Amino acid sequence: MADSLAIRYRKAIAAVGLFIRENATELDSAAVGFVSCTGAPSGDYDRSANVMFALRKDPSGLSDALYVTVDNGTTWTTWDAAISADLVFPTSSELTIATGAITATQLFHTVDTEADAASDDLDTISGLAAGELAVFKAEDGARSVVFKHGVDNIVCPLATDVTLAEAEDYALCIGDGSNVIVLSASLLAGNATSSSTATVTEDEEEIREATFINPAAAGTNIVAQMGADVDESTWGNITQPDFNRAARVDFSAGWDGGDIEITGIDMAGDDTTETITAAAGSVVEGVKGWKLIRRVRNLGTWSAGTADVEYSANLAVFIGAKTPTLVEAYEFSTNGRDAGASMSAAGLLTTSAAPNGALDYFCTYTLAGGYTDAGHTHQSA
Repeated sequence: MADSLAIRYRKAIAAVGLFIRENATELDSAAVGFVSCTGAPSGDYDRSANVMFALRKDPSGLSDALYVTVDNGTTWTTWDAAISADLVFPTSSELTIATGAITATQLFHTVDTEADAASDDLDTISGLAAGELAVFKAEDGARSVVFKHGVDNIVCPLATDVTLAEAEDYALCIGDGSNVIVLSASLLAGNATSSSTATVTEDEEEIREATFINPAAAGTNIVAQMGADVDESTWGNITQPDFNRAARVDFSAGWDGGDIEITGIDMAGDDTTETITAAAGSVVEGVKGWKLIRRVRNLGTWSAGTADVEYSANLAVFIGAKTPTLVEAYEFSTNGRDAGASMSAAGLLTTSAAPNGALDYFCTYTLAGGYTDAGHTHQSA
């Protein structure tokens, strides 16, 4: 009989599919199923895995409708209730957390808190071999079971704890030989949450670059010969920056006016104001990068002397609210040599060869930190 069945079903077995049913009466008449067995099967029936095939013999009666190979093709036995039960989830059994741990003994368990606490952390799941699945369900909706990510051997999705807080909450897990992975969780809306009450700073590093093609020479006038006896210069009298760059003020030795205030838009597109402190006979560098300048004015009283508001030698890069770190900078003249540059916290690029109207510059830099987010709660439905 074994030989005839082997010949008859060899072709069909090559196209076997996995089926799941709740009871034997729902078995389709054309179905060919899998039965998992323990122990190593004997013989060789075109398969080395430890799986037996269920084969239909006679659809007229369930009692002898299915036959299975017991040892991979040489001995056959009739399908019975014990084999059928292997394809159905067993009735759940309860596991109670003990010092953060449970041990799975079957496919389906409910889980309860230790001493019926309102909430209990689950750190360790034992009993799941590599590739072995288990489904865990909350035993009682009044007692929350928290699968703790990374405390011991439990690994949760998105590195976030999973909480079974309702009686209808489930978690599907699989062992990987070292850890137990929570593959998915079926949770009622609103109970899978993680929260933070502190301000969060985004520290993910960004890489940026900036190129300056032939920027005008340092010292080029933005406003020339601004008199100490003149209140301000506005749009029509201002030479706008050719690139994002800083400004400086060259005060004459006879300057007897006040500080110089510059108002405009910075390289991030924000309105800003900078006040450069007066120092007669000195060139005073500004610390902001400018995209556009709207107004330059003398904050002092009408008096003597002049001041030139000029392009600084320092070029400016976009940084937003983040902190920049220079990676490299090059000045392209004859050989593209290293520009020997540094970068300030405000994003000002200082090179060894100052802009002179004939040099090009390129730099790369990183940005980190700076953006903050108030304490908040993450929720998954």
